[in-house]
Amino acid sequence: MIGNGVSARAVIKKGSLSLVHRSTVAGHLAYILDSQKNICTSEKTGVWFDQKYYPADLATGRIFIPYGKSDLNSKIIMINGDFAQLGDFTQKTESYSFSAQFYLH
Repeated sequence: MIGNGVSARAVIKKGSLSLVHRSTVAGHLAYILDSQKNICTSEKTGVWFDQKYYPADLATGRIFIPYGKSDLNSKIIMINGDFAQLGDFTQKTESYSFSAQFYLH
């Protein structure tokens, strides 16, 4: 808007996407949530991370991102339909551990 020699700008935000994830045996299990906190499930739902596209499952909306060779903290692009949003993501590495306890009487 420009008026009386003064200009102003407004940014209108319409909707948002968020990524929720947890570590599993196979890798990161992620879901994309819309602004109403519903799981996004469509043909054009997925994420771009480290120059690779990971699509979402059409029935459940699950996205599997495998573990990396080293910890990588980078940007992720969340896509749902014609809407995309930038976010942060940390890709972890696989780590194995084994512990056992024995009692011998």
